[in-house]
Amino acid sequence: MQTFVIDGSVERDEQGQLVAYLKTQAPFREMQEFNEKLGFDGFELRSPDASLSADPARPTVFTYEATLDLPKDAELLDINTWKRILLPIALRCHTVATASGVLVHNAFAGSFSTSLDFGHEVPMKFALEGDFAIRVV
Repeated sequence: MQTFVIDGSVERDEQGQLVAYLKTQAPFREMQEFNEKLGFDGFELRSPDASLSADPARPTVFTYEATLDLPKDAELLDINTWKRILLPIALRCHTVATASGVLVHNAFAGSFSTSLDFGHEVPMKFALEGDFAIRVV
């Protein structure tokens, strides 16, 4: 399954480091709603670099880290059954994402990894990996 970056920008912060703002869209309404609940419909990634690298030996690395508290009885998508469920207990989800890429012509492309850890209450961990390409205009 693919999630699309439908909007975004890359800017420099006060220290001159890169900040990427991304807005995403999932291919299915239910998955988009699930992403919205987890805060993955729009987020900010940071890089210590001052510019996008064009050198594959030294890619630009962006990172994102957040902890989200999901209250008891929150409605979520069960990705095993694709049905909506109410959470029987409150959950805390810690997320870490890394995207590493290089600028080639008018695209920033590379690979990403994301981990979701729901902690000791519900010992679930998810890992997502893949490739990405974002057209730069």
